[in-house]
Amino acid sequence: MNFFDYFSLWKDVTYYLKSKQLDKATESKSLNEQRQREGAKERAEKSIKWQTKVIMIRRFYLIFYIFYFSFLLKQVNKNGHMKIN
Repeated sequence: MNFFDYFSLWKDVTYYLKSKQLDKATESKSLNEQRQREGAKERAEKSIKWQTKVIMIRRFYLIFYIFYFSFLLKQVNKNGHMKIN
């Protein structure tokens, strides 16, 4: 599973929650969890070591926000207003 697969895996759950369709969100979440359990069982049977990618995702966002906010701070003048070109 790569970086974007993780988000696409949960997009239906997120959509249903935002649209207040709790039954469908629960059903979609249960389906995702069942797939994850089946994958874990299969990896255990084949002795495949699994390493989570969540840490990588968090690092990506941390680095993105550091650069983004440093860019924004450079755009603010001494009076606290954004510079407009």
